[in-house]
Amino acid sequence: MRWRSSFLLFPLLLISISAAIADSPDSGTSPKAGEAIPPLVNPNAPAAFDARANMAWIEGRDITWSLPDPAGRKRQKEGPKRTTAGFYMDRTEVSNQEYAQFLSASDSNSVFFDPRMDIVLLARSQYRAKSGRESFPVAWVDWMAAYAFAKWAGKSLPTEDEWMIAALDGRALRTDTTLYVWKDSTQCNRLNVTGFPGRMAAGSFPQGITTSGLSDLAGNVAEWTLSEETSSAQNSKPQTWVVVKGGSFLDTAQNMTVYSRALRDRAERLSSVGFRCILRESHTR
Repeated sequence: MRWRSSFLLFPLLLISISAAIADSPDSGTSPKAGEAIPPLVNPNAPAAFDARANMAWIEGRDITWSLPDPAGRKRQKEGPKRTTAGFYMDRTEVSNQEYAQFLSASDSNSVFFDPRMDIVLLARSQYRAKSGRESFPVAWVDWMAAYAFAKWAGKSLPTEDEWMIAALDGRALRTDTTLYVWKDSTQCNRLNVTGFPGRMAAGSFPQGITTSGLSDLAGNVAEWTLSEETSSAQNSKPQTWVVVKGGSFLDTAQNMTVYSRALRDRAERLSSVGFRCILRESHTR
């Protein structure tokens, strides 16, 4: 398994990287990846929980931002303005209990199980979360597992734009690096960051809940997105990475701004990376 350093800011992480998805509208599927899903997931398997019950409405808006150059200087030319429609987002990261129900929905879903999870296999296609860990965010999930869960639940992973809009919580997008999910400060008591003992139950830090009702958008576990970056280093084959947002219990608050991100190989499974889903539909509830 290839490890990459956890949530560094742009100047340290994005040398010779160019945007692959961020400048184009997203349809809810990821190029080159979704093709592997149909044989692996039974789309007709019923969900054992109401996948839409624990979601918050996020207003759509225009968003314009661009990556700094490798030296950290703001680029003279901003990226194009993109319009993102409103969407629903999970109030919490996907839990062990929810993920266990996904694993139990179809025999083929067992490929997305990892024995390091806080989930136990009882019998064929029968999984349950470990006692006392039901509401903890699932971890040790690679990108394909997160993508498959979202498809099974009738949802999607968010793009980086959508994640940032949710994190902004209605605020203006500034170009500095002090724009945090919970407010413009580094109060570590608002989230699960370095100094706390690993993953914690969802909502353990009510001080960090956004006005939209989103818990642990920063901290606890970092979150897979649909957005990708393709490296363009000379004399090497281009490699595509997936953008991960939010930071985890392994990070410091200073590395959890709205802009902060990490790039991961889609096959990585880490104790510090999980996900949450969104639902792209009109605000009717």
